[in-house]
Amino acid sequence: SLSAEQKEEKEKAAKRAIIDELDAAGAAAVKASGEKKESFSTRLVAKVVDNVQLDISDIHIRYEDSFSDAAHPFAIGVMLSKLTSQSTDTTWRPAFVENQKVLHKLSAMEGLSVYVDSDQLQPQDPSEPL
Repeated sequence: SLSAEQKEEKEKAAKRAIIDELDAAGAAAVKASGEKKESFSTRLVAKVVDNVQLDISDIHIRYEDSFSDAAHPFAIGVMLSKLTSQSTDTTWRPAFVENQKVLHKLSAMEGLSVYVDSDQLQPQDPSEPL
C-alpha cells in the first residue's frame, strides 16, 4: 500500500505529464499558425519582388573636386538615358510571373556615358552637351 505522500507525488507527476502534453500541443498549434502567416507573407514578398518593373530615365551623376588640387580641379560623371527591367516568362515575353523556379528578367540600357573633365575651372551647366 502506498503512503499518502507517495500517492500525492504520483498525482502531481500525472498532472505534470498532462500539463506538459497540453503545453506541447499548444506550442505546436502556435508554431503551425505562425508558419502559415510567415509562409503567406514570404510568398507575397517574393511575388512582389519577382514582378517589380524598373524604369529609370535621364540620370546624370557628377562629382566636382577643386579641393584635392586647387590648381587642377576636375569633374567626373556618368550619364544614362534609360534603364528598364521587367519580368518575363520562359520565352522572354514580358509577363506577370508566379511560382517560377528560375526568374527571367529582361533589362535594357540606352545612352550610357562616362566622362572626366580635367582642369575644369568653372562648373558646366549639366543641361549643355559635353
